[in-house]
Amino acid sequence: PSPAPPRRPGGRSGRRGRARGGGGRPRPANNFSVGQQSGISTTHSAGLNYADRWGKKTEFTGSYFFNTADNESLTDLNREYITEQDSGLVYREMGRSNSRNYNHRINARIEHTIDTANSLVITPRISFQTNDARSSLQGDYTANNTALESHLTNSNRSDNSGYNLGNSILFRHRFAKRGRSFSVNLNTEASNRDGDSELYSLNEYTSGEESQLVDQHSDQHTRSYTVSSDLSYTEPLNRFSQIQINYTPSYTRSNTEKETYNLGDGGEYNDLDTTLTNTFENAYIAHRGGASYRFNNRKLSAMGGVNFQYSHLQSDQEFPYAFSVDRSFQRLLPRAMLNYKFSQTENIRIMYRTSTNAPSVSQLQNVIDNRNPLFLKTGNPDLAQDFNHSLTVRYSRSNTEKSTSLLFLLSGSFITDYITNAAYIATEDETVNGVFLSRGTQLSYPVNISGYRNARALFTYGTPLSTLKVNLNINTGVNYNRIPALINQSKNLANNYALSQGVVLSSNISENFDFTLSYNANYTIVKNTLQKQSDNNYYNQVTSLRMNWIFLKHFVFTTTANNTLYRGLSAEYDQSIWFWNAGLGYKFLKNDALEVKVNAYDILNNNNSISRDITETYIEDRQTNVLNRYFLLTLTYTLRNFKA
Repeated sequence: PSPAPPRRPGGRSGRRGRARGGGGRPRPANNFSVGQQSGISTTHSAGLNYADRWGKKTEFTGSYFFNTADNESLTDLNREYITEQDSGLVYREMGRSNSRNYNHRINARIEHTIDTANSLVITPRISFQTNDARSSLQGDYTANNTALESHLTNSNRSDNSGYNLGNSILFRHRFAKRGRSFSVNLNTEASNRDGDSELYSLNEYTSGEESQLVDQHSDQHTRSYTVSSDLSYTEPLNRFSQIQINYTPSYTRSNTEKETYNLGDGGEYNDLDTTLTNTFENAYIAHRGGASYRFNNRKLSAMGGVNFQYSHLQSDQEFPYAFSVDRSFQRLLPRAMLNYKFSQTENIRIMYRTSTNAPSVSQLQNVIDNRNPLFLKTGNPDLAQDFNHSLTVRYSRSNTEKSTSLLFLLSGSFITDYITNAAYIATEDETVNGVFLSRGTQLSYPVNISGYRNARALFTYGTPLSTLKVNLNINTGVNYNRIPALINQSKNLANNYALSQGVVLSSNISENFDFTLSYNANYTIVKNTLQKQSDNNYYNQVTSLRMNWIFLKHFVFTTTANNTLYRGLSAEYDQSIWFWNAGLGYKFLKNDALEVKVNAYDILNNNNSISRDITETYIEDRQTNVLNRYFLLTLTYTLRNFKA
């Protein structure tokens, strides 16, 4: 690659003070579908389903769905920095974000039977989406929880729109010989995303040093398409076994263009910031093929196979300077499964599989994300795909006469070339990876590090207690994961241990009355090989009671009560929270077809949302707004016994 000058994240600023700011094929950075969000959402939706038979050989089903969601999130967080150079630094933030999302989805499925040996299935899909978001925050940085070092004012605006198109064509052929078959599945996908955003950030220092100001406007366009197919041939060997041969080629191409302008002297956004401007193309070709052997009889099912995968990654950056990545990867991907039935009620299953995960376009793209100018993020064009091995053992047994059940689950995995984060905190003004950092600024970027481990054990047992007319279920779990990361070029292994215990009592007293009493406790231990300051233990438990009671034939009373306890978080987040819901309903008309019900939610007005996040450089406790006490009136009419 040609040399590039140090990049300074855009904006107008003086010298900054000591305060700090806070897969398979590549995953294109073009899907901005909005999932579950914190805060309070108001949603409106409508849908239509249609099904029809076209002649004797063709069936059609289709659907249209529309929804709009308005979300408001209020956040209060406390972040304690734990690196040696930052120990004692605390960041407190009050933030607010609002977003509005519109989504249209159309799906269809056409099944056509050509003849007794051939069939065709076509499944097109399309979606359109727009998303408008606004956010603002006020943050304070204090040293040793007393002396104010700086105050941050930050606001963001973004407007995005895009579409996703896709189609799948599946052809299946069954030969005259029983068990011999051939299928080919062709998939196509295309997506487009256009967006613009604005960023205003002002960091003011109590030391009298010049404040840092960022005032920018950005435009971004992303396009991507994928073509892939899956060919499979099955050949029976005898009554109990068969072999399967498969081949899956795929091709993905994506293009991203981002232009960022600083506010110029004339009050217009016309000062191009080359640090935050980028033109990037990415192409990924993969070929995966292999064979597997399957055996199945009354007691034993087994499978063993191996795939060979070859993939080629070509990435080209045209601006702000020319840069290219041309890499190839080869992997053998073995897999195996064994399932043995000791009896109809007892069996053991063992599964082993391997997989690869290629870096996403956003992880490869080395454009700077400066939404928080004191906490910068960028990509890494030198990323390689990771390689995952996983093993699962599952044993289950039940006794229908005694109504008991037992389950034991053990699983584990390890990943080589694991894609994780590297964090660098500048102790003085310096340039890192071509990015200029003032003293105290943090730069985060993805890297490949081996050493990821994960293990899980779960035991559950259920039995009835006849004398009390209740069912008892006990579950015990142990989880362990080790996550590697780089902190100022030194490797840290974060070892997380989680112990869980649960007990559930559920009644079977009568058809008119039942209850469930449960208790779940979780204790987490975090140990680090490098960042000893971030070692931490915390505990939470949830106790719950649910009750349903039908009385006077037509009345239904329901209630739930929960207590959530937090310990080991920062002082103001260690809480014991009670949450109580109740409802009363009345059923009438023939067959109790109509029900009128009134529900009261969060009667004690205590609903809360608290979470903890531990990273390589800080421990963060976060509290967000939730929907508190409200009442709901529901009318439900049930239609039964339709006659032709």
